[in-house]
Amino acid sequence: MKYTAPIAHCCAFLLSVPLILLVPAMAQDKALPCLLSVDFEGDGIPAGWDIGAPVLQLDGSGNSTSAWRIGNATEANSNGFFPVPDRPVNNRFIMANDDAAPCNCAMDEVVLTSPSIDLASTTGAVLQCKYFFDGNFNSGVATVNASVNGGEWIVIDTLTTAGSQWQDLFVDLSAYDGATDLRIRFRWSDNGQWASGVAVDDLCVRGRYTKDISVLELLSHDPEPSPFNGSVRSLRYSELPLTQTAPLTLAASLRNNGTDIVRNVIVTPSITLNGSAQGPLTSQLVDSMLPGETRMVRIPTDWTPNALGLVELSVNTTIDGDDEDNSDNGASTSIRITGPGWADGYGAMTSLEGDAQGIIQRDGSFIVLSRMELVGTASPVSGISAILGTNSQAGARIRGVVFDTQLAFLDTTATHELTSDDLNIVLGGGPIHLPWANITELTGDHFVGIQVLDDDSQVSIASSGNIPTGAAMVLIGANFEVDWLQVTPMIRLHTSSFGVGVTEMDPSGSLVIGPNPASTTLGYRFDGKKIDQVEVFDMWGRQINVSPTQQAYSTDGHLDVSSLSNGCYTLSIRNGDRQFRRNFLIAR
Repeated sequence: MKYTAPIAHCCAFLLSVPLILLVPAMAQDKALPCLLSVDFEGDGIPAGWDIGAPVLQLDGSGNSTSAWRIGNATEANSNGFFPVPDRPVNNRFIMANDDAAPCNCAMDEVVLTSPSIDLASTTGAVLQCKYFFDGNFNSGVATVNASVNGGEWIVIDTLTTAGSQWQDLFVDLSAYDGATDLRIRFRWSDNGQWASGVAVDDLCVRGRYTKDISVLELLSHDPEPSPFNGSVRSLRYSELPLTQTAPLTLAASLRNNGTDIVRNVIVTPSITLNGSAQGPLTSQLVDSMLPGETRMVRIPTDWTPNALGLVELSVNTTIDGDDEDNSDNGASTSIRITGPGWADGYGAMTSLEGDAQGIIQRDGSFIVLSRMELVGTASPVSGISAILGTNSQAGARIRGVVFDTQLAFLDTTATHELTSDDLNIVLGGGPIHLPWANITELTGDHFVGIQVLDDDSQVSIASSGNIPTGAAMVLIGANFEVDWLQVTPMIRLHTSSFGVGVTEMDPSGSLVIGPNPASTTLGYRFDGKKIDQVEVFDMWGRQINVSPTQQAYSTDGHLDVSSLSNGCYTLSIRNGDRQFRRNFLIAR
């Protein structure tokens, strides 16, 4: 039997979970302005940078190619052996990549050299950037070098390997204060064999204050435990059911950006629930931090969210003496506590971070799964919702699935064939909801997600934000080959029933609208008595100010919708105590 989703028309996600952008906050590391700054987001090599001599392609062609190029994570890992994390999503960087076409190449000596940097008026110069270097396969060392006035190149740092993560580099250049022609060089070798590569991004050379503590990031969870540790909750959740709350432990990433040791660093947390202060909370003390030192400070709060709504979390830091740049001494983040009903998110549990930033897709059939860490006693679960990529096609068959952490199958939803109405929902950024067939409660770690059933159909799952390895995966093929994800699938587990939540659409056909989709004007006709009120709601259920252009509140009229952004909306009219609704799409 073909399953028909309970939401099957354009903008039906008005009935679904209202999205609120809840993302972990990074404080802006302002300090002193960069003397040299580059983010490698453009297509070409930035002006003044030297990428060295071309390298020989080892395919027998005799051709050469550039050793360094700018690209993204997908391009870096096109052959599967240079897994640069996509952080932030769709980020671009510069890389020497011996794995991706047109290499395998002779990369036994590749260098990337900066333009000249004038430090004549600089005190406490420092080089900051991030890099990815896993050192796998036959890779040689990667170093950072410096030269003054075209002289000898001196090694000032050696890049360390750290699995599959980007790393922060903070190199003291104060020995070069006063130099008028300093150049920085990154050097890497493949040891004369096939290897992976090295990537560099977000580089800045600047001076430093004497005393300057900075909060780099605030997390609403404890990042120390591994996601694979099923005995403790280790992941960040942007939405969490009230039934799944537990005492919060915050984590603040600090760095001493100054040239002096800082002492008595006090990290003070604060929490509000729906605007009301919570506590009391205990501050954390760090005795001292060396110049350039980065430290993660855990802050157990012993406070558990006890009501539905918005939990806002923040920290502020102080040190002994005056901080010369206190603009970066704090950071904040938030969690939405969900519960039954549309207004409270139908008990949603998810790690997604705001709007769609990318898609997750594989050839043939596949399954996209997110880890959900359900603590305490068994929690009720009603279904799953997912935001699909806009390239998904009608006719494709999907279903929701639940696995345990050993990837043993537990339950599924009925199979759902995507319709054109579903694609209208997708176009507006709304979720498709599917109820579980049998399972009613869960406890402990589980993987929940969406299975694409057809080898020849096109379906993708939208992604938003980043996650650590172990938090989400793609299962590929009949043998469930595991591909761990670094991006967050836009998937929600719902712990309460997913209901209608708004007045049912008029079944009698008394309200007619058109054209649909609309561009600048939307007409309506009501086959009944005079209209008392005309309203337009956006896809989150918020009322939009749209004025009738003529015959206001008669049985016929037009609305000026030229100011509305592309997406799905609902037209609502009232006649006495009756309400009639029609969904419409804005598409230009």
